[in-house]
Amino acid sequence: MSCQICKRGACARWMHSIEEQERFDDRETMSDDVDELRRTVQGLRDEIRELVAENITLRESINDQADNERWMREVLTDFRIPFDDHKIGRRFALTQWMSTHPTNIKK
Repeated sequence: MSCQICKRGACARWMHSIEEQERFDDRETMSDDVDELRRTVQGLRDEIRELVAENITLRESINDQADNERWMREVLTDFRIPFDDHKIGRRFALTQWMSTHPTNIKK
C-alpha cells in the first residue's frame, strides 16, 4: 500500500516528519472547505462572465444613444436650428425632418 502523504509505494506515513503528518492531517480536514471554496469561486467566475456580457450590452446601448445624438445634431444643423440638448428642439427637428420625408413614415 502506498503512503497517504506522498503516494509512493516504498514509503509509509511514519517515515515523514511530525510536521508533515500534521500538515497532511490539516489538509485532509480542510478538503470539504476547499471544495466549498472552489464552488464559490466558480460561481463568482460565472457571475463575472454575466456582468461582462451585461456591460457589453450596456456599452452597445450607450453607443446607439450616442449615434442618435449625432444624428439629431446633424438634423438640427440641416434645419439651421441652434442645437440645444432639450427635447423640444429635438422633437421639432424630428417633426421637420419627417414632414420633408413622408415616404419614411409608416402608418
